[in-house]
Amino acid sequence: MLECRSRHMTSNRLQWIHLSDLHVNIEDQFDRGVVLSSLWKDIENLVAEGHQPDFIAFTGDVAYHGRPDEYVLAERDFFYPLLKVANLGKDRLFLVPGNHDVDRNTVQLLNNPMPSAQDKDAIYQLVQNANQRDLLLSPLKNYASFVRSYGVTFPDMNPLFGYRTDIAIRGFPVTIVGLNSTWLSGFNLDAHGKVDDSRRLAVTEFQLRNCTLGASRLMVVLMHHPPDWLMEPDQLLVEQLLANRHAILLRGHLHRPDVLSTTNLDGSYVSIPAGAVFDRRKSPNAYNFVRVDLNSRVGTIYFRRYSDRRIEWQKDIESTGDKLDGRLSFRIPSDSQNGPILTYRSRRRPRVRIKLCFTERCRSDLRSLKLTEAAVRSLLQAEFDNYPSDDPWSFHVYPLLLASDYLISVKKVGKRVELGSVVACTTNQEQVAAWRSIIAHYKSLISMSYRDDPSAFASAPGRAMRVSELHQQLAHMMEEYYAAFKAAGTDDRRHQPLRKHNARGKVDNQKVYFHLDLSQSACCDVKRVLELVNGGDIEPAKAVGLLVAALEQSLQHIHKLIVLYPPRGD
Repeated sequence: MLECRSRHMTSNRLQWIHLSDLHVNIEDQFDRGVVLSSLWKDIENLVAEGHQPDFIAFTGDVAYHGRPDEYVLAERDFFYPLLKVANLGKDRLFLVPGNHDVDRNTVQLLNNPMPSAQDKDAIYQLVQNANQRDLLLSPLKNYASFVRSYGVTFPDMNPLFGYRTDIAIRGFPVTIVGLNSTWLSGFNLDAHGKVDDSRRLAVTEFQLRNCTLGASRLMVVLMHHPPDWLMEPDQLLVEQLLANRHAILLRGHLHRPDVLSTTNLDGSYVSIPAGAVFDRRKSPNAYNFVRVDLNSRVGTIYFRRYSDRRIEWQKDIESTGDKLDGRLSFRIPSDSQNGPILTYRSRRRPRVRIKLCFTERCRSDLRSLKLTEAAVRSLLQAEFDNYPSDDPWSFHVYPLLLASDYLISVKKVGKRVELGSVVACTTNQEQVAAWRSIIAHYKSLISMSYRDDPSAFASAPGRAMRVSELHQQLAHMMEEYYAAFKAAGTDDRRHQPLRKHNARGKVDNQKVYFHLDLSQSACCDVKRVLELVNGGDIEPAKAVGLLVAALEQSLQHIHKLIVLYPPRGD
């Protein structure tokens, strides 16, 4: 049925069976039994030929109406014989619910949450409360009872609202993630009274982050619906995570076998939809077997289709065409194919993966300095490991001082980071130490909580004055810094040329004091606004925008100087 080249190559493979959309209904037991009996023979032959699956993925719609008696039949007639012929235990069976696993009678008893859930924040509000979440998941109670009674285990996770489990395949770590895309299914009806779920479903960032934090290099994600059936905010979140992790998405719902490769600014991922393993006897019932070479990250999908005329499962030539002979190869993208990766972990968010792009200017500078790209990545990672802010890219352009030896220009371009010029840092260690003090103070300012929650100034206006004083302190530090490293000359700072530590020429004194003066002026604006608040001429809530705007203006001018005149070598 499938070729098996050698034991040596097989040992480096990950293999699984992917089934979906069983639709167990009391009324069609005979027809379903005929189709499934031939399915067991097909899988038995697969295993006998040396293609032992490592796990089974089932991507939703176990039942047809979500009723308890349907799950009893599913356990007896489907899952028990499936695991038996595949020589697998329940710990290697991974499944997620589909829209047919939802009990519509229970849905009708609940208030429709959809009118209020139209953006990411509103969706998050629906699920952050455990009691509210349990209520919204109650239409899946029969599915949940089946999962628990059957003994399928999902370590440390709610099987109804996402799970993650890590398995080792011949020593290679693989993360299996199950996502529930059906918890909002059934709440919306079209003009004819039929359920219309398209673009009205959600996974939620809450579920995504809980299930993917700390995942291994190879991640296989199970979800019933295609991402484009989710509300736009959730679709973007899901596709961003899948692309960022170069994941494999296994899904069902549309009853059409296929393979799709999606690329966006976050990376690439592979989506493998399965057909319905049973819809009706004469329907194009289908499933697939997938094999991935763990070294080359090249996979092959073997598409199988039921023939009622022959009462057997065959190569799905109808889907692939004669030329492909019922199979299709694909490649899982890797970090090495998309450039080096930095990781950043903030206080409030899980790890962020940031792709690096080395410009020709950067590569030229690296060659002249005899630095490797790997060395620069290592130095950048060390910088990120000590970054205090929740957003490592508070400004799009920033010169990073790496290990007191080099300065590198960093620019954010979309979801990637572009590395520009690399120059040697000054050898004056006193100057480097002073610069590091400035940068430390600057980092503390850009990580101030008021930037995330400006409303704090409304309840405590005096806080804005304290922040303003920190801005003035930083401006004073920078003024002292530029004055300390000036060349000998007149005593008037504003007309003395500063030390030539910029490789492209002298520091422009007028530009330095122009930005310092405007930073101080912005701080004076903060003081004037606070005087109006204290005098009762303006309400604190209305002053918040003015205060934040003034502080951000001050910060921008300080940032300009940091970008223009870092401590380059002579």
